[in-house]
Amino acid sequence: MAKGKGYAYDELGRAFSSWKAFDKFVYIMRELHPELMASAELEYKFDPRRNWRFDFSWPTVKVAIEIDGFGWGHQSQKGMSQDNEKANRGVELGWRIFRYNSRDLGSIESIRKAVEQVSEFIVFPEDIILTTRMK
Repeated sequence: MAKGKGYAYDELGRAFSSWKAFDKFVYIMRELHPELMASAELEYKFDPRRNWRFDFSWPTVKVAIEIDGFGWGHQSQKGMSQDNEKANRGVELGWRIFRYNSRDLGSIESIRKAVEQVSEFIVFPEDIILTTRMK
């Protein structure tokens, strides 16, 4: 990704503002927390009974992110019901799930806030051990 005039551009020269919400989130997560992005699993299958996948996840700490775009059926009643069923199953299995849509991630500032919100919950066991030993 190239930068120019304070904005990011993809390899095709498209400005950040025209990217999909998912791509924007990845870019800002890499910028603010590269170590977390490096350990994220994309399209993680979390339920052995179903073919459901989380957009982003950290399976060892059971934190997941779902980003709903427009045009993928998420805005219909049926789509929302299916998304709710999936999220509820994740909660039943012990996951913390953060859900965002394109509007939630409409500005760089709102994406940064979402990244920081999620990052507060991604604490690996070794981080807890190190913090405890430092006290």
